[in-house]
Amino acid sequence: MKSSEERIDEELRKALTERFGNFERLPDPGLREKIFKELGGGTSLVQAGLIASLLLLISVTGLVYFVASSRSQEHAALTHASAGTQRERPGKRVAVHSRRSGAAGKEKVIDQTNVPENLSEAAEANAAERVTAAEAELPAQKGISAPAEKHIQTKISRDKTGRIAGRTPSSRKIDEGQRLPGDAPSYKAPLTVRELPDVQLADGQLANAQLADVQESETPLITADRKTLEGPSVADQDIGVLDHRPLALPQYQWQPDTLVTPGEPKKRYEYLFKERWSIIAGVTPLRTFQILTVRPGNGVVYQNFVLPAKISAETVGYKFSAGVERKGFQMLVNYGQFRQSYRYEIATSEFEVGPDLSGNYEVIRKGIPQEENSTVRLVGLAVKKHTVRRSHFLRDYFGDVGAEFSRDLTSKRNMVWVNAGFGKELFAGNNVVMTVGPYIEYSLTKLRNPDNPFKIQPYQIGLSVGLRYMKK
Repeated sequence: MKSSEERIDEELRKALTERFGNFERLPDPGLREKIFKELGGGTSLVQAGLIASLLLLISVTGLVYFVASSRSQEHAALTHASAGTQRERPGKRVAVHSRRSGAAGKEKVIDQTNVPENLSEAAEANAAERVTAAEAELPAQKGISAPAEKHIQTKISRDKTGRIAGRTPSSRKIDEGQRLPGDAPSYKAPLTVRELPDVQLADGQLANAQLADVQESETPLITADRKTLEGPSVADQDIGVLDHRPLALPQYQWQPDTLVTPGEPKKRYEYLFKERWSIIAGVTPLRTFQILTVRPGNGVVYQNFVLPAKISAETVGYKFSAGVERKGFQMLVNYGQFRQSYRYEIATSEFEVGPDLSGNYEVIRKGIPQEENSTVRLVGLAVKKHTVRRSHFLRDYFGDVGAEFSRDLTSKRNMVWVNAGFGKELFAGNNVVMTVGPYIEYSLTKLRNPDNPFKIQPYQIGLSVGLRYMKK
């Protein structure tokens, strides 16, 4: 037998079944508009200005990269052109002719281009002795007319005067217009001191055809005579020095390298920014993310936390940096600012039944909406290690790793950060290098808000743009 309470419960159950058994909630007429409004997202002035600023920053960065690349190419072309230019002093050339009837016609040419002063004096002394010998043998020659003999004596006396008294280059020149038909043209091959093979003279005329053949064979002897005049060649030097330099050309007068063992190679060209003090300045726009922790023990229930997800003024911060660098270590003073923005609810004792997204009914606890907006201003000191690749693989790409100690000017609390970044160095002018690349920093300290029991641990991701200047 059923009691009265059981009958009441059964009737109530039937009534509820009839009431909610075939229940279907009609959709909200304004639901369509709400959905499309949320999909569109809307555009505020702050968001539009932020997007325009980012586009402007990207455009300026691309322009600077294009200009820097063109300047780098021009600088490389000028360096290559200047490297191929060789400056030489004007040579001093003396031609001495001695002719014998039925014997060899001999010609001696002395070129003093790039010859030390002591070697030049020795060569001139030997040439003067040869001139005297040729002058002594001149009366015994046959087949030379009287005007030609007089002309040769005049040239010999001029050469002797130029070597002994004054050594003026103009006194060694022979006027081509005064050469007689019986005279042979002086041999003009540089850097040679040799005797030509015997050439038969007939009627005072020199065999020009054989002389031309001899001139063509002079080229292999030029190099040998140059080695004799210049001294020991590069091959005679210590080859261990050549193992650690890209290219060794004596005519450029580079600074001599220090001899090192193969186990400790030392490059000739170290990157200048690693050896001298550099001045650094940069700016970094940052997207701020937050890790929120609720401290227990106060008996209050917090629910429905909402953190900003879109890029807006609430999530974008910035940081300015300035400092110095030496040997890859950077000491920086930083000032940064970002905002903490989130919403939440304080739960109450009221509940309501409503459908969820899947259509099933669930119990929803009501809450009191709360919103938190605060600005964090940080001043800190950072130390970084800056490394740049100089090999052919990833040339001019850099990497940064460092730590930072900062002070929150709002809450008067200290924070410790670790940061890292990488990117590429661009040529921006004389002694100026521009660095561009992504940057991330993570806080090891949680910020506490005295107005609520929350702890905020921020981390930021952004684009770092900086300039480095080194005074030579």
